[in-house]
Amino acid sequence: MADVTCPLCAEDLDALLADEQLPSELAEIFQEPDRMVELSDGYEVQLSEAEARTLLTWAKSHEVRHLESDLRQELAALERRKRETGQNP
Repeated sequence: MADVTCPLCAEDLDALLADEQLPSELAEIFQEPDRMVELSDGYEVQLSEAEARTLLTWAKSHEVRHLESDLRQELAALERRKRETGQNP
């Protein structure tokens, strides 16, 4: 199910949950405990490619640069994996 995993610091998670403009499909993700792994310095969330792209759009529009950067790296890695396995990107 998960195409990418993305680290989230506690502040980013709080900002996501507090954003009333956050798309409902993203809000639901952060309320599913089986998709969130708590780490010593934050969280790691499991996302589909579509969810990661939606979250990337949110991060860009809210100027959350480190989250945007992490998502770009994860999506680039996904694209490389797809090319390596012969899947269409």
